[in-house]
Amino acid sequence: MAFPLDKCWENMPEVPHEDLHQLNVLTFTLYNHKHWIAKQYFYKNLYKTQLKQLTGEVYFASHFHILTYEGLLS
Repeated sequence: MAFPLDKCWENMPEVPHEDLHQLNVLTFTLYNHKHWIAKQYFYKNLYKTQLKQLTGEVYFASHFHILTYEGLLS
């Protein structure tokens, strides 16, 4: 099962370029109904996406689209 990245990406607010510390939070739901928080931000001039499960597990990816549903749960 593919992670529903396209819909999440379309609704993701953009980080203002003038404020590298600005965090925009989008809460969405995986197909298995577990809730995640996605934060996009800049760190050391690199765009990063942080996916944090509400239990506290944190995953990082430099590109949103490389993540899969199975990969997040492993």
